[in-house]
Amino acid sequence: MVGFSLNGDRADVHLELEESAQGKEYPYLLAPMAMVAIDRSHFPAGEPTDFVFYLNGDPLATVASKFE
Repeated sequence: MVGFSLNGDRADVHLELEESAQGKEYPYLLAPMAMVAIDRSHFPAGEPTDFVFYLNGDPLATVASKFE
């Protein structure tokens, strides 16, 4: 993960793979991963947040989640 930003109900997550990365990006991003934790207090309670994942600068997937 090389970047993260939160703006209201949208979280942008920027990922980069090396040129010779192990794994593959299709059908799912299957590569060695790092875990990142962000406290849920940063997200609006009870409201959906769209997580937009970018791979090497290109949008790859959007996942919506609601924090109670």
